[in-house]
Amino acid sequence: MKRFFLRFLLLFFTITLVPTIAQQNKSIKLISPVGGEYYRVSDVEKIEWTSTNVNSIAIDYSIDDGKTWSNIVNYLDPAVGNYYWSIPDPTTNECRIKVRDWSDPSVRDYSSNSFLITMKPEIKVWFVWKAFPLPECYVGEMTKIHWSVKNISRVNIEFTTDEGYSWQPIASNISGSSEDLNWQIPNTPSSQCYIAAYDSKNPLIRDVWDYNFWIYPTVTSVEDILIHEFRLEQNFPNPFNPTTTITYSIPEISHVQLIVYDVLGTEVSTLVNEVKATGNYEVKFSADGLSSGIYFYKLQTQEAQRKVCRRLQSGNQKQSSKSLII
Repeated sequence: MKRFFLRFLLLFFTITLVPTIAQQNKSIKLISPVGGEYYRVSDVEKIEWTSTNVNSIAIDYSIDDGKTWSNIVNYLDPAVGNYYWSIPDPTTNECRIKVRDWSDPSVRDYSSNSFLITMKPEIKVWFVWKAFPLPECYVGEMTKIHWSVKNISRVNIEFTTDEGYSWQPIASNISGSSEDLNWQIPNTPSSQCYIAAYDSKNPLIRDVWDYNFWIYPTVTSVEDILIHEFRLEQNFPNPFNPTTTITYSIPEISHVQLIVYDVLGTEVSTLVNEVKATGNYEVKFSADGLSSGIYFYKLQTQEAQRKVCRRLQSGNQKQSSKSLII
């Protein structure tokens, strides 16, 4: 009888007291966020915790310092120990996280202090010049750069003449609320120009305007404006030894190439490869180091084809001529 009574007590202890002890050993510890963090709407941040004797985790958040709570997720495996949270709107400086036992809300832990949710910084830049939407800008022309920002106090403005391989500053650490800036086109002729703006504190927050623009040399004479024909003149003198002069005319601002070839079509020398304004030009060619014989030189503008889209003209303009070295 005594032995039976002892077994009964042991069974009673197992059934009633062991779960109570396990219940008392339940715990959750929130590792992050604990307060003071700076989160941005739409970013994804990690909530981390540790737990003991918990079967399922639920996570809530508050935007009023814990007065009210909204659920984020339920039924998480406590052993995982983390959850990636997409930061919601609205913004607040009174946000807290609560991690709790889904089946026993009394087992829980909170952010010890509040943290901040703010809008993601944004910046947009655009640029308007006199000939817009045509891509031509002229050296010395006054233009205006515009931008808009969200949650950015200071901005830097820059431009490129090589499609973004390198950038040159226009203005630094100016007020984001200014929203526009007068800019005089610099003497950097190029057909590969773009404008960009970025957060002075974080260069990764930047915007490059989609429109490519061209910087052309300034037209300086009436004669330049009155030229109507694309021409490549015969070099003079011809035959020559060792130098000769080649004259050509450009009726519109263009990226010009003037190249010399041998009779096999092999390129011998590039005399011009740059943007030229409307006008008459001449260039010297030296045959030092070349064999005597016949050579050809060709003038072409790379823009003629792209202007077809705009003016319904035909393809690239080309003229060739022949020279003789003696």
